[in-house]
Amino acid sequence: PVRAGGAIWFDESRIVEILQKIVHGHSLPPLIAQKLPEPNPFHYRIHSGFHRFYASAALGLTFVPVSFTPLTMELQSSFSF
Repeated sequence: PVRAGGAIWFDESRIVEILQKIVHGHSLPPLIAQKLPEPNPFHYRIHSGFHRFYASAALGLTFVPVSFTPLTMELQSSFSF
């Protein structure tokens, strides 16, 4: 699959690398996310860390470190729901 701008959704080798790091006890950097304004079908938007998020979910983790950044007008205008 391809994201906006032609970026590939997932790099399989990257997911495998992250899964191996998690399984071997390596700590990963936090996801970078923004809280979205109401009303919105989603509460948060992951800005950086998609691979880490999905690898963590695949392993059944219920908590991941997240660093929240302010939602700028530029980012807010880029959403299309």
